[in-house]
Amino acid sequence: MKAGQVLLLSLGVSLILTACEKTKLDLPAAYELSGTSLKSLTEVVGADEAKAELSEMETADQSGESDNAADSGICTYDYDKLSSGSTAASAYASYLTNTEMEFVCVDENGKKTTVAPDYTDETGEASFARKDKESNEVLTVHISWSDTECKIVLTSAQTSDGEENVEMTNNDAVSYLKSLSPADLGLTGTSMNEYTIYPMDSIVQVDGMPCLKLRVYQDHPPENSNRLIGTYLFAGDQKHLYKLEAGNEVVELAVS
Repeated sequence: MKAGQVLLLSLGVSLILTACEKTKLDLPAAYELSGTSLKSLTEVVGADEAKAELSEMETADQSGESDNAADSGICTYDYDKLSSGSTAASAYASYLTNTEMEFVCVDENGKKTTVAPDYTDETGEASFARKDKESNEVLTVHISWSDTECKIVLTSAQTSDGEENVEMTNNDAVSYLKSLSPADLGLTGTSMNEYTIYPMDSIVQVDGMPCLKLRVYQDHPPENSNRLIGTYLFAGDQKHLYKLEAGNEVVELAVS
């Protein structure tokens, strides 16, 4: 075989191998969407996943048209060659739900749920959401995993003023009142731990907003009983708190 033919054959084989080789994408350090920046999966799981590869990355606006801008409506990241897809998913879920990030686990309807995903399953999925109270924009992070793969899908959607994708629970409302000082509620004492708070089943409309009714009782050790101190209405948007005064007069309290 002539030298020229050998060269051409080698070049052809090289081109075939190059065409068949899977394109490797750079691992992002962060996800950018709608002005929000989140650490990427590999930044969260760290050096243990140094061999991980990003097999697919795509951004698109809400109409589905491809768009590389950081303010797109949807971003998708497919990872493979992970040590464990479920372990990586669990680590990223912990990152999202820590106190600083403030994401909550949501169900398929976008409603807050207390049912925790089972990361011991070899395959599974979970969704987390966070609402910006100023812009009414909800950022949702959907995580799905299998043996050595993990997929992260970020979705940004605008909600109307009356629409709440992340619902407030009774525990949320009680925790909020517990976080205030007695003075904020027109009460005496140094801590709300001196009081017992009971959420009621009834929903009250105030200025067109649904509010959860909560009753605050003061412990009275001598008689081993408690005494009703005040009734409060906490709006579903978690921005407004009212006190129910005598004669069913409603007064808004100046609290943050």
